[in-house]
Amino acid sequence: MAAKRSDKKEDNIDKYCHAMHDKFNLVVLPVITFLSVSYFFMKDYYYYPLFYTFLCYMIADSLWLVIYPRTVASPTVILIHHIMGILGWLCGYYTSAIRDYTCTGTH
Repeated sequence: MAAKRSDKKEDNIDKYCHAMHDKFNLVVLPVITFLSVSYFFMKDYYYYPLFYTFLCYMIADSLWLVIYPRTVASPTVILIHHIMGILGWLCGYYTSAIRDYTCTGTH
């Protein structure tokens, strides 16, 4: 009897890559959250560390998904999300009027 073939995207996920990706996120995302909250209190001091940490995170995570696409069920959707996030982030970098919104999601 032939084994059943599953068409679920979740069944094609590489468990090791997925676990490594989760561990990376558990380390980096709290740092980004801390910097984002700190930005409320000391905007001039925390903007550039937040900007570069977030940008490096998005680039590193995107590269990981390009190299190991089986890390998640929908790598294309996440890569599009990352590209849009980077573009929005760069808008805040070059347009200080929207910087508060791009850093914290508030105005």
